[in-house]
Amino acid sequence: MSRCLKEGQPDGDTRRAWLEALLAAELTDIELGGIDLAPSARDAVLEHASDEDWAWIEKEVRAQIHKSRDWEREALVNFLSEWRGHQRQDKEAAALIRELGTPEQRHPQEAIALYRELVEQAIGRRQRSAYQEAVRYLKRVKALYKSLGAQSDWDAYLQSLRTQYAHLPALQDELRKARL
Repeated sequence: MSRCLKEGQPDGDTRRAWLEALLAAELTDIELGGIDLAPSARDAVLEHASDEDWAWIEKEVRAQIHKSRDWEREALVNFLSEWRGHQRQDKEAAALIRELGTPEQRHPQEAIALYRELVEQAIGRRQRSAYQEAVRYLKRVKALYKSLGAQSDWDAYLQSLRTQYAHLPALQDELRKARL
């Protein structure tokens, strides 16, 4: 469909029907947990939808946001903000995240602090399953630092954990297996 939108000359109704089908595929993919049901649908919508198209697309996505769970909400807000980014509307993209995003998106520093506490609590339980839990939290922390452009802070934090808990080989093993 992307190729048809790019190379064809569909009438307005056909164009809208194609974009609706692509949007439906993307929304279904998000609802199913990001399984790449239609991997090029997102890109096609972002590339070919006009400002006029985005008026109804944004309305549809916003309606889905209000009914969604955290992961879905994050993916949907990212979809809208990605389009704003394509349009060089970075301030509007940031405003969308502040308005509609998950708590992690709206308050990344607070989320980092919370996850760091959860990491410490999990490590404190001194069980491999707890170390695996800590690693899941650490992956979220890493993503948050990345979203903030603070890779050096992440590197320093991870190194301090490795040093502080060097005497816990099972934790070190879980960190290694997770490629952290």
